[in-house]
Amino acid sequence: MLEIHKRYPLYKLKIFGEGPEKGSLLRLIHDNNAENYIELMGNISDLENVLYQETRVFVMTSDYEGFPNALAEAMAMGIPSVSTDCPTGPKELIGEKRGILVPCNSPDLLFDAISKLIDYPVEALEMGKNAKEFVKDNLSASITVEKLLENITRITKE
Repeated sequence: MLEIHKRYPLYKLKIFGEGPEKGSLLRLIHDNNAENYIELMGNISDLENVLYQETRVFVMTSDYEGFPNALAEAMAMGIPSVSTDCPTGPKELIGEKRGILVPCNSPDLLFDAISKLIDYPVEALEMGKNAKEFVKDNLSASITVEKLLENITRITKE
């Protein structure tokens, strides 16, 4: 984040949620004098509105995922997204024109991907639009239920 802050000093990293690493994160932020550009948001009841109104880039840096709900939610809101290409989930969601995938543990490539979405806002908005359409067309509640029922029917017939 320090490199992103140096290049884009008006941008802030906002980390949402709670977890056991909060104390470590607070120390890391303090030890690096990053209080002005890294903010731990905690749990937010109105996350959708906060993300939609304030977020230019969504970044997910997981090493492992099942189904990446947070990424799917950001994409559903049309937020340009960057994700690590962990074993399952992000690749299937992002595809080729709905965001940017980077290998896990590749900070330089992650920096480049975030920079690309900031430096090329027209392309970033297009990725966000594509992502939103993909989620609507493939992950809506009715489509998800339909696919689930098809799978259950198929499995129970075997």
